[in-house]
Amino acid sequence: MKSHENVKLIKDWLSFARENLLFAKAGMKEDFSPYHTICFMSQGSAGKYL
Repeated sequence: MKSHENVKLIKDWLSFARENLLFAKAGMKEDFSPYHTICFMSQGSAGKYL
C-alpha cells in the first residue's frame, strides 16, 4: 500500500470515529436517551480512533 493510500485510509477512519462520537453526543441531548446505543457508538468511536 502506498503512503498516500495509508493517509487516506487513516483520515477515513478518523472521520468515521468522529461521526460515531457526534451521534453519541447528540443522543445525550434527547429527552429519552438510548443509552445502549450511545455506549455502542462511543465504544465504536474509541476503537476507530485507536
